[in-house]
This record gives sequence, structure tokens and C-alpha cells, in this order.
Amino acid sequence: MKKTIMLIVLALVALTSTGCIQEALVIPVATVTGKVAVPAGKVPTGIKVTVAGESTYSYVNEKGEYSLEFRKSGRFLLVARGRDFDVNYTWVDAEIEKTVTAPEIAVDEKIVGEGLWIATIVDFPTAINFSVTSVSPLWEPSSQ
Repeated sequence: MKKTIMLIVLALVALTSTGCIQEALVIPVATVTGKVAVPAGKVPTGIKVTVAGESTYSYVNEKGEYSLEFRKSGRFLLVARGRDFDVNYTWVDAEIEKTVTAPEIAVDEKIVGEGLWIATIVDFPTAINFSVTSVSPLWEPSSQ
């Protein structure tokens, strides 16, 4: 009985230690690394880099660096967005079993603050439309 168990264990060790079975267990991927640049004095932590049309994403570290893995080769659109930053993107060509560096994605700080605007109502109180015009920052007029 001990010889049979030992023979089975040796057979399993021989099978799992060969390169063919180990290669079948490894999924080849394409690795993309990159960096997100933010304005001076700002911290990029919390910026999410997503792949358009895929469920793949990565968050940048405090240096603005990120890494993504793809299971297929191809051209991918990387989109960077953060709560305090505008959205920007870049294209990258990924190849299986290679590490590629994506072009740097520069994101600007979102404009935050008060807007000054003027609402104009003609024929009050029977008016059905009004016009909104911004004073600062200047936006295109809108009618409602």
C-alpha cells in the first residue's frame, strides 16, 4: 500500500514539475505602464486610469504611476480622470508578453468656484422662456 501511494505521489510530482503543464497554467499578458502628470503642487492620488470598452482599470500611486495588464494584443484608449482633475486620454499599443510604456497623460485641475450669471425673463409673469448668460467665466448663452 505504501509503495502504491509513493508511486502516485512521484507520478504527480513528475507531471506538475514539467514545463508543459506549468506553461498551460500561466496566462500570457501584455503589460502597460505609464504616468499621469498633474499641475505642480497637486497630488495625483485617486486618479483612475480606465481602458475604454474594457473593465480594466488602475489607480495611480502618489508618483502618478500606474500599471495595467491585458490578455490580448491591440491598440487601447486609456482615459485618466480624477475627482479634482479634468479628463484626458492617450492611445497605447500593447503586445502579449511585453511591457510597453504608454505616453504620459497630463490632466489639468478642474475649475472650481462661483460663476456669475444673469437670467433674463421677458414678459413676466406670463413668460414661458428665460435666458441665462454667464458673466464670469464666459459660457455660451442658454435659453430655457
